[in-house]
Amino acid sequence: VGGQMVVESIVETMFSGILRDPRVLFFFSMEAARVEKLKEMMVMFLVGLFGGPQKYDASTIRRVHYPLNITDFHVDCILENLTVACELNDLDASLADDITETVARARPSVTMGCTVRLELARKRTESAGTQGLWSQLGESKGLEAFVDRLYDSLQADERVKHFFAGSKLEELKRNQCTYLKQVFGGTVEYDGRDLPTIHANIRVSDFHFDSFLELALREFGNVGLDPDAIDECIVLLETVRDSVVHPSLRDHDVRKVQEAANRKPLYDRLGGERTVTMVAEEVYGRALTDDRLRSFFEKNKAKVQSIKKKMAQYICGAIGGPSAYDVADMKPAHYSMNITSFHFDAVIEILREVMHQMDIPSGDAAQVSRALQGARENVCTGYIVRTEIAKRSLAKGSDQMFRRLGESEGLARIFDMVYSMAVNDQRIKHFFEKDADRIKQGQLVFTINQLGGPKTYEGRDLLDIHLGLGVTDYHFDCFIGIFGRALQGAGIEDGTIDEALIALEPLRRSVLGRTEEDEFRALAFKQGQSVIDRMGGDMSLETFVDFLYQSAVGDDRIRYYLDKGPAKLKQIQKKVYQYLSGAFGGPVQYNSADLKPAHYGLNLTNFHFDAFLEAMVAAAQQLELPEDVTDDALIIVNRVRTDVTTGFSIRREEAERRHQSEEETLYQRLGSEDGMNDFVDRLYEVVVRDKRLNNFFNAAKLAVIRKGQTQYLAQVFGGPSSEYKGRTLEEIHSVLSMSDYHLDCFFSDVERALR
Repeated sequence: VGGQMVVESIVETMFSGILRDPRVLFFFSMEAARVEKLKEMMVMFLVGLFGGPQKYDASTIRRVHYPLNITDFHVDCILENLTVACELNDLDASLADDITETVARARPSVTMGCTVRLELARKRTESAGTQGLWSQLGESKGLEAFVDRLYDSLQADERVKHFFAGSKLEELKRNQCTYLKQVFGGTVEYDGRDLPTIHANIRVSDFHFDSFLELALREFGNVGLDPDAIDECIVLLETVRDSVVHPSLRDHDVRKVQEAANRKPLYDRLGGERTVTMVAEEVYGRALTDDRLRSFFEKNKAKVQSIKKKMAQYICGAIGGPSAYDVADMKPAHYSMNITSFHFDAVIEILREVMHQMDIPSGDAAQVSRALQGARENVCTGYIVRTEIAKRSLAKGSDQMFRRLGESEGLARIFDMVYSMAVNDQRIKHFFEKDADRIKQGQLVFTINQLGGPKTYEGRDLLDIHLGLGVTDYHFDCFIGIFGRALQGAGIEDGTIDEALIALEPLRRSVLGRTEEDEFRALAFKQGQSVIDRMGGDMSLETFVDFLYQSAVGDDRIRYYLDKGPAKLKQIQKKVYQYLSGAFGGPVQYNSADLKPAHYGLNLTNFHFDAFLEAMVAAAQQLELPEDVTDDALIIVNRVRTDVTTGFSIRREEAERRHQSEEETLYQRLGSEDGMNDFVDRLYEVVVRDKRLNNFFNAAKLAVIRKGQTQYLAQVFGGPSSEYKGRTLEEIHSVLSMSDYHLDCFFSDVERALR
């Protein structure tokens, strides 16, 4: 093995998993000092078992474990944690097997107490029935007294008390008492719902069940049962474990848990604040020389230092370190800037180059890139929302904007202001040194044409005019910035300025001689090889998409959007394949311009998009793609994040604006108390018929749930603040097996009820 130090490392790693494993956590749920003592004893035991110094008396194992209800199931869980700990400590596979096999020899000593005691109790129950046990319990009154004591203990125990709270507690207690009377030999017959149905939506783990048994065992002793009778009770209660414990909480990924527990945070792996500050410095410096970004980063010295500092602070927080940056400030700081996904991707591209040159491991660099994708919405939302509002206004006719700009005469005055600034601007004045008046007149006529005025422009096309002049994104941004300042100087209102700038933005590609497809496909090639080729070709892409959807449809965060019939799901999967084919440098089979309208009506957020990206990572791992290929694929798909999430972003922004400007609250607009009651009536008609949700709205508690929910919604929508006086949402839902899928289904039902 490598001596005692390696054994200590194995035990430390194993315990990092055990203390997070709900299947066996109960037996290790103790004070930190006792856990450390247990680790020391485990090390001594293993050292002796592996042929080292005998410092632990192995003969005590049976005596120590005899009173504990440890079964083969628990031992198997411990051995699983041990095996993974060996692997994570880089032990040879055959050696890890030898270790597990050797430790497994202690199984009989560990499980004997539980096996013998409970087997004897089972045989007594089978041969003599439960009549004697029922009598010892004191029959009906005795059991009721036991349940009273048990519930006092349950409500005081931090491990399980959240399951025993709320307005229906007395009803729960009565039903459980009736059930236990039947289990322990009483004549009362329980006629309630079966246990699997009751617990299907409650997140009870083995840890919770074992904690419940421990409290029950203690109270059995307190009401006078002898040890044999207590064992009989435990045997009877153990028969319902599988009906009570939620299956998903037994689906425990030991390797994933131990890896996460023993891996240093990304912030620490990078080298902390010092490294992050160096990265931010270098990224900023390169952005200043990148024509795509220069106009956004050229500031005075004090402003530059402030931005660098904030950039470093944000990155620190995003990768798990301390941060003094308030993320809430990011959106308003960028809202009025015309920053698009094109610019955001350019920053990420520079960041990746910097991290590569600083020899930051590719896996860590990829995680940094992914962590920063969350900033895309805050940085780009202002432009997205303003663009959408401007486009809606322009859809009514650009002639209205033309009139608000002062028509031809107004634009002529604005262009006088533009050129008075442009010919003196060090960044772009060299383009106007020859015949500035002629250029101004041509641009004015073209701009009048573009902004809704008379179509009188008869000159050359933009690409031909600008060919060979060396115009870059930087120069275009500078000129547009000057034009925006001139519009402000002319007293044009903000909405009209946005419309004008949005109407001119498409000219960028014409001036620079590139298409949107060029921008997308530029990301798909590295050193002349496309991502699709690096993946292994078209067949590998098909397999990748298959794996992607196998992962995605099982992910409760996005399952709602993929909860379709087989034919519809296959159609969606086909479109994703077609999109990725072109995006990854293969044949273009899908028009990326269709992405935004296809997703516009869906309430898709960054949360959902990130979940989809995680499914991509899982598919890449299953296909065993190289790490750099996976990272490049994610960067490409992130390019369309805003296309997918724009619909929700726009609707949310508009809803917030209406909420702030409306004199009436949403509660009043819904019809106050009567309207709220009508809405909830319709909502519950939908919910109780929804097979995805009706388990949460069972008949026994429906009236109570409905009353509380009506009061809560009234308060949320701006009704009386004193309306709701119940428990917090966290308390209410902490015990329920409710996922994002269920919440999305509920939101869908809310929308149907409102419509």
